[in-house]
Amino acid sequence: MINRNLADASSLAVATNNLIALRGTKDTSDSLRKLDRLMEKTGGARQCQLANGLNFKLSQRQKEAIYSNHLLLLLQANKLDQVRNFSSTRHFFVYLFNN
Repeated sequence: MINRNLADASSLAVATNNLIALRGTKDTSDSLRKLDRLMEKTGGARQCQLANGLNFKLSQRQKEAIYSNHLLLLLQANKLDQVRNFSSTRHFFVYLFNN
């Protein structure tokens, strides 16, 4: 798998996101846990952003891919309250429809 000692944070985030996308709907809970490691909670449970300075290291398209995969996994896991919080705090739909 991915050796965390050899990769920088942004490469690890992209590789993790790619693996989650390849898995599809298999093992949703494990995929959510992996994506949660890339996110950090700020200002309570309602604010969620990329951890470890990834917000500055990833391109806009890479961030959109991580956010959209996170949202899709939440929908597959039927965690609708988290979907509402995530989409409202991250302005997710602005990302989707502006590009």
